[in-house]
Amino acid sequence: MSEVYTTEKYCFYSGGVYHDFCDHPKVLRMYGDQPPENVRKVRFTADSSIDDKRNGFWGFYEFKDQDFTLVYQGYTVLSICFPSGVEAEVQRNKGFVSGLRLEEIDITKEEQLAGSSYRV
Repeated sequence: MSEVYTTEKYCFYSGGVYHDFCDHPKVLRMYGDQPPENVRKVRFTADSSIDDKRNGFWGFYEFKDQDFTLVYQGYTVLSICFPSGVEAEVQRNKGFVSGLRLEEIDITKEEQLAGSSYRV
């Protein structure tokens, strides 16, 4: 049996798109001014069957942090986060790249408010 790699992130959901993934809802405020209902919590699971590098979510699992430290929509966007490309980091045994399945999970009202600068 192989290990299942997952991570939970906070993000915005607007215009039918999940974007700006971070580890804490307050960090979302750096990415813009969104109402609380746009703040979401998601779980990503590594999925080796995903091979479409132009679409879908891709992440870099960093061995040191034991987490997907970077998650983006599209392999190219992920790759440009590294000066020598993501494959160079994989070759240095810093981590691995995987396509990711996204699942929206429950979020508390407090978490939604923490991720938004809007006040009700």
